[in-house]
Amino acid sequence: MAERVGLAAIPTRELERLLEEVRRGSLTPPLSKPALAAAQLGRLWDRLSRYAPLDAAGLTAVLETALSERAAAAAPYVELVWTGPEGRNAWSRPTAQVVRELFERARSSVLLAGYSFDHGQEILEPLHAAMRDRNVAVDMYLHIGRAPRKETDLQRHAENELVSFLARNWPFGPPHPVLHYDPRTLHHRSVESLHAKCIVIDERLTLIGSANFTDRGQSRNIEVGAEIEDASFARALINQWKSATAAGVFVEWKGDFVAEE
Repeated sequence: MAERVGLAAIPTRELERLLEEVRRGSLTPPLSKPALAAAQLGRLWDRLSRYAPLDAAGLTAVLETALSERAAAAAPYVELVWTGPEGRNAWSRPTAQVVRELFERARSSVLLAGYSFDHGQEILEPLHAAMRDRNVAVDMYLHIGRAPRKETDLQRHAENELVSFLARNWPFGPPHPVLHYDPRTLHHRSVESLHAKCIVIDERLTLIGSANFTDRGQSRNIEVGAEIEDASFARALINQWKSATAAGVFVEWKGDFVAEE
């Protein structure tokens, strides 16, 4: 696969944001590296420097053309997402930044699956804000660990674990996400786990990779992922989770949220 250069190497959302900044006059051409940095777009300078001499009308025309051609082609856009230190010439985006931006961009729906969670007050706060402020519907698929050997009521174990999850990672109160789990993981002899980590936003944007929704996974480990801008892929992934749920692989929790508030 040939390496993208110039405008082709810039994600659609950042081209759209750049165009918006130019249109409203908060970023005034000719472009400069300090001006882009002030607009929190400084990392785009290497890709945009050739267009620096253009005036506002010229830059607007270039950006509109690029976005129109990209929409017409409807080609998936894939960007590398990374947690941890990296080399000087690397081109990736930090996992924690991508996760926050995805939650902040959600307008209708979010599907989130994860194996491990902590620091939910920081990581999941923008997701709660999306639900509260924009009525975004959220489905979460969670791993629940094995019950103690002496616990015979596996449903009670699941209830306790989900209440504990909310208390530790969703201290905001309502609205609450719809929670799902895999009942195969509950038995003390279970060898299964829900180990997937992904986010799907508005049936269009997907983040999929190795990072858990933990402080280590988001900011300290070495983790690799991909952000994919492609509606077909996003819908296929959503369908995978939904069809498995319909087949009974996952169970929706019908518990009382009041218990953990």
